[in-house]
Amino acid sequence: MDILMPAFILFSSVSAEIHIFGWYKHIYRENQQAANQVISFIDDIPTGIYNSKTKIFKYINGFGSEGKLFVSESIQTSHCQICERLRYGDYDDLVRDTNMTYMNDDFFFLQFVKGCELDTESGKMSSFTYYALNGVHFMHVDLKTSQWQSSHPASQRIVQIWNKKFGIYNIISEKECQERLQKNLVWLYSKTATPKVRILYREPDGTDPARLMCHVTRFYPRDIDVIWYKGNISLVDEQIRGETLPNGDLTYQIGVVIEDPESTADYHCIVKHRSLKENEMRVDWGAPAATIKIVWIYVLILFLVLLLVAGIILYRIKSENQHSQPRVNRAWDAQDQQELDHMNVETTH
Repeated sequence: MDILMPAFILFSSVSAEIHIFGWYKHIYRENQQAANQVISFIDDIPTGIYNSKTKIFKYINGFGSEGKLFVSESIQTSHCQICERLRYGDYDDLVRDTNMTYMNDDFFFLQFVKGCELDTESGKMSSFTYYALNGVHFMHVDLKTSQWQSSHPASQRIVQIWNKKFGIYNIISEKECQERLQKNLVWLYSKTATPKVRILYREPDGTDPARLMCHVTRFYPRDIDVIWYKGNISLVDEQIRGETLPNGDLTYQIGVVIEDPESTADYHCIVKHRSLKENEMRVDWGAPAATIKIVWIYVLILFLVLLLVAGIILYRIKSENQHSQPRVNRAWDAQDQQELDHMNVETTH
């Protein structure tokens, strides 16, 4: 069974000052037996994956020996006593208490995510631990009360038992969070991809105005600034910024739009990103009228070139046909008389 990273990790906005690390565990039924997979991650990058069936852990996305200590410990701590109890015992109780009926128990699965978030500027750290059943959040740790909290009726009984017997077991400490992230920040900052930028223009269609989009894609990390300018004037308050979306290969894309642009104005898009050598990139827009004029010039030049080539080909064909045809119905000339006299002389000898 394949697994995906939780949505709040993949789509969370991790700035240059705030970083997260942790691991995500997926517990499911297969052939009436419990199985699990674990993914370790730093910010929005999965760094390793473990499968309980094969009992093999492998690094992914270029994560190497620098993070080995973090990954191995994360896998071990994910097999804590509480996790095993949930895996083999409370799992069945939760499925029963949800009052759902399915023909196949393999449909039910649990998700467990645990980690911490660190603000490297202020040094502030916060931990998080969540459980979900079939993708629905049902319980989590409340650090203010140091208690498990229920967010679904099916988990109320288990929350009471866990708070009484176990407490909030094995929460990541501030010291551990800082140590793990500091060891891996060098590796993390080496992961960059330079954005590709293009400007797209859409004509007005009667109901919607003309639109000018600065489309930026193939960049990593996720944090990026995209601002339209009209001359030296920033249009940050007028522009429409879309969501930053994943491309499926760890890179991202975003579109920023301005409506009803003036064809005679000087518009350009400024992109600021960590991967750029000078920290920013400028892309200018050519107005549609100027673009069309240039296109027609190229079309005219191409037409003239094709016309010239066609003329040369026709001339050569005509010339070859003239040389290959016999001389018929041609007027008698002096050259013919000379050839005839020469033939007569040879005959008399």
